[in-house]
Amino acid sequence: MPLLEVRNLRHTYRDAKRGDVLAIRDLSFSVNQGEFISLVGPSGCGKTTMLMCLAGLLRPSQGVVLLDGQAVAGPPDNLILVFQEYNKSLMPWRTVLQNISFGLEIKKLTFPEGNRHHLERLLKVVGLSDFAGRYPWELSGGMQQRVAIARALACKPEILLMDEPFGSVDAQMRFELEDSLLMLWQEFAITILFVTHDIDEAIYLSDRVLVSGRRPSEIVEERAVGLRRPRDQVRTRSHPEFVEHRTRIYEMMRTFSEQSPA
Repeated sequence: MPLLEVRNLRHTYRDAKRGDVLAIRDLSFSVNQGEFISLVGPSGCGKTTMLMCLAGLLRPSQGVVLLDGQAVAGPPDNLILVFQEYNKSLMPWRTVLQNISFGLEIKKLTFPEGNRHHLERLLKVVGLSDFAGRYPWELSGGMQQRVAIARALACKPEILLMDEPFGSVDAQMRFELEDSLLMLWQEFAITILFVTHDIDEAIYLSDRVLVSGRRPSEIVEERAVGLRRPRDQVRTRSHPEFVEHRTRIYEMMRTFSEQSPA
């Protein structure tokens, strides 16, 4: 049984002035335990709407989302959504350590190894051990994103949903964050569904890439990425298989963008 299964998901936004807007047409896919899956599509194709439905924050117009075989009717305890605007999700009056521990406090979670040890380990893995007492506004954008990811992992979710988390940082920082995320994925043995509009990023990170055309969102292609791990930003991206995936996905997205109404 897949960890996450999406069946015939459809969502329409009701607008009295502009009329109904169909954001998701007929979305079906599954994610297995431990997989790293990316969904890539152009801006405005409904990716964020899909994540909101998966996270139980938005009730779809049709279809069902199953997590561990159970229908999602509200925010599940074993699923965390990392938003795109990470700087707005951090609490400026709390230190890095206090931000990361927030989920544990809310859910009143404790772990056998001790919460302090667990949080210190997270800080070390994301490279922020020396910044535990700093505040978010004292950190760079890339460091703030590491705090947001560490906070999500603090509660040890089964699955992590990520909404274009690296879209607002520069190219070099983006590469560093991608590699950090892969290290965390392996370190904590979690399942990740990563949403992006960057084709290269999707291929580099993933076991499988799901391709969406323009709004309304639907899967137009699924590609298994057989590139060896661990991956390298230079060698992996220059591999012929990587180039083949990039070309095919770009062609699919362009084709379906031309066929879809604006």
